[in-house]
Amino acid sequence: MSDVLIAIKNFVEGPIDYKSQKKTEDLNFYLLVLGSIIASLIGFITQSIFNLSIAFCVSIAATIIIVVPPYAAYNKEDNLNLPWFQPKAVAVPIIGEEVL
Repeated sequence: MSDVLIAIKNFVEGPIDYKSQKKTEDLNFYLLVLGSIIASLIGFITQSIFNLSIAFCVSIAATIIIVVPPYAAYNKEDNLNLPWFQPKAVAVPIIGEEVL
Protein backbone atom coordinates (compact mmCIF):
# COMPACT_ATOMS: atom_id res chain seq x y z
CA MET A 1 0.00 0.00 0.00
CA SER A 2 1.23 3.46 -0.73
CA ASP A 3 2.02 5.93 2.03
CA VAL A 4 -0.93 8.12 1.06
CA LEU A 5 -3.41 5.24 1.38
CA ILE A 6 -1.92 4.23 4.73
CA ALA A 7 -2.25 7.80 6.02
CA ILE A 8 -5.88 7.97 4.84
CA LYS A 9 -6.62 4.57 6.41
CA ASN A 10 -5.10 5.62 9.73
CA PHE A 11 -7.13 8.85 9.71
CA VAL A 12 -10.46 7.28 8.76
CA GLU A 13 -10.23 3.96 10.59
CA GLY A 14 -10.20 4.29 14.33
CA PRO A 15 -11.33 2.11 17.20
CA ILE A 16 -14.38 3.12 19.21
CA ASP A 17 -16.07 1.30 22.08
CA TYR A 18 -19.28 -0.65 21.63
CA LYS A 19 -21.66 1.81 23.27
CA SER A 20 -20.28 4.53 21.02
CA GLN A 21 -20.75 2.32 17.95
CA LYS A 22 -24.47 2.19 18.73
CA LYS A 23 -24.49 5.93 19.39
CA THR A 24 -22.77 6.75 16.09
CA GLU A 25 -25.04 4.36 14.18
CA ASP A 26 -28.12 6.09 15.60
CA LEU A 27 -26.61 9.52 14.94
CA ASN A 28 -25.82 8.50 11.37
CA PHE A 29 -29.39 7.27 10.81
CA TYR A 30 -31.06 10.37 12.27
CA LEU A 31 -28.77 12.81 10.45
CA LEU A 32 -29.42 11.11 7.10
CA VAL A 33 -33.19 11.04 7.68
CA LEU A 34 -33.16 14.71 8.70
CA GLY A 35 -30.98 15.58 5.69
CA SER A 36 -33.34 13.70 3.37
CA ILE A 37 -36.38 15.53 4.73
CA ILE A 38 -34.69 18.93 4.49
CA ALA A 39 -33.39 18.19 0.98
CA SER A 40 -36.87 17.09 -0.09
CA LEU A 41 -38.39 20.27 1.30
CA ILE A 42 -35.78 22.41 -0.46
CA GLY A 43 -36.41 20.55 -3.72
CA PHE A 44 -40.18 20.88 -3.33
CA ILE A 45 -40.11 24.57 -2.45
CA THR A 46 -37.74 25.50 -5.27
CA GLN A 47 -39.20 22.90 -7.71
CA SER A 48 -35.67 21.88 -8.63
CA ILE A 49 -34.11 18.42 -8.67
CA PHE A 50 -30.70 20.08 -8.84
CA ASN A 51 -31.28 21.96 -5.56
CA LEU A 52 -32.57 18.75 -3.97
CA SER A 53 -29.43 16.88 -5.07
CA ILE A 54 -27.10 19.60 -3.80
CA ALA A 55 -28.88 19.77 -0.43
CA PHE A 56 -28.76 15.98 -0.08
CA CYS A 57 -25.04 15.86 -0.96
CA VAL A 58 -24.35 18.57 1.63
CA SER A 59 -26.26 16.56 4.25
CA ILE A 60 -24.25 13.42 3.40
CA ALA A 61 -20.97 15.36 3.64
CA ALA A 62 -21.99 16.84 7.01
CA THR A 63 -22.96 13.38 8.28
CA ILE A 64 -19.61 11.94 7.21
CA ILE A 65 -17.71 14.77 8.93
CA ILE A 66 -19.69 14.27 12.14
CA VAL A 67 -19.75 10.46 12.29
CA VAL A 68 -16.62 9.01 10.65
CA PRO A 69 -13.61 10.43 12.60
CA PRO A 70 -12.80 8.54 15.83
CA TYR A 71 -13.31 11.43 18.25
CA ALA A 72 -12.10 11.02 21.86
CA ALA A 73 -15.72 11.04 23.06
CA TYR A 74 -16.20 7.70 21.25
CA ASN A 75 -13.55 5.95 23.39
CA LYS A 76 -14.74 6.46 26.94
CA GLU A 77 -15.20 2.78 27.80
CA ASP A 78 -12.25 0.49 28.50
CA ASN A 79 -12.68 -2.61 26.30
CA LEU A 80 -9.80 -4.54 27.85
CA ASN A 81 -11.83 -5.40 30.97
CA LEU A 82 -14.35 -7.48 29.03
CA PRO A 83 -14.26 -11.17 30.06
CA TRP A 84 -14.41 -12.52 26.51
CA PHE A 85 -11.51 -10.29 25.44
CA GLN A 86 -8.92 -12.12 27.58
CA PRO A 87 -6.47 -14.20 25.49
CA LYS A 88 -6.49 -17.96 25.96
CA ALA A 89 -3.82 -20.54 25.21
CA VAL A 90 -5.01 -23.23 22.81
CA ALA A 91 -3.16 -26.42 21.88
CA VAL A 92 -3.08 -26.90 18.12
CA PRO A 93 -2.47 -30.50 17.04
CA ILE A 94 0.07 -31.01 14.27
CA ILE A 95 -0.13 -34.08 12.05
CA GLY A 96 2.45 -36.65 13.05
CA GLU A 97 3.11 -35.19 16.52
CA GLU A 98 1.65 -36.25 19.81
CA VAL A 99 -0.54 -33.70 21.62
CA LEU A 100 -0.09 -33.38 25.37
